[in-house]
Amino acid sequence: MVAFKAGDNKQKIELQKIIEQINSIELKPTEKKAESIIAIEPTAVPEPDEISVDIKEEEHTKPQLIQKTKTDKISQKLRMFSKNSEKPENPLNLAEILFLGGYMKEAAVFYQQALEQIKAGDPKSSRDRVWILLQIGNCLKTEDAETATKMYRQLITEYPDSTWTNLAKAQSKLIGWYQTSKPLQIKMTN
Repeated sequence: MVAFKAGDNKQKIELQKIIEQINSIELKPTEKKAESIIAIEPTAVPEPDEISVDIKEEEHTKPQLIQKTKTDKISQKLRMFSKNSEKPENPLNLAEILFLGGYMKEAAVFYQQALEQIKAGDPKSSRDRVWILLQIGNCLKTEDAETATKMYRQLITEYPDSTWTNLAKAQSKLIGWYQTSKPLQIKMTN
């Protein structure tokens, strides 16, 4: 649970609602269903006023639309909280929820706040610090490759014996490869 300083009851309630909404979202694999059917049944001598049209809407269309609208609203509120000057007392919990929900930019903001609360070299919080450095890199690797690489290198330098160090090295190399080879821009020639 994310805790706020005294006097932030409204924000605390809004944030709790957002967290509940995030937790209530059920992600199910989408199956390709038959498209909407429009059936036109003409009469013997069709006149424009005599044509009846049956529109059958698939049941899955409305829930997906509602789910997308709900997700967009949650995303908008999360962006508002990530830009807010008031910082939660435990941003790591919120960052984890955002990361698991796929809100990478927003999660990175709260991971950064959590990192600022932990002193480098503090043996009691070294596990959290390693994880936070890794997660900041993971959150930013597609949007801000330079900062992601910086976080991975910081993890490698500060914690060379960590179980996450090899993953940070691999991610850093992968980012470097993408930057130099630009595989998404390679065109196939015949």
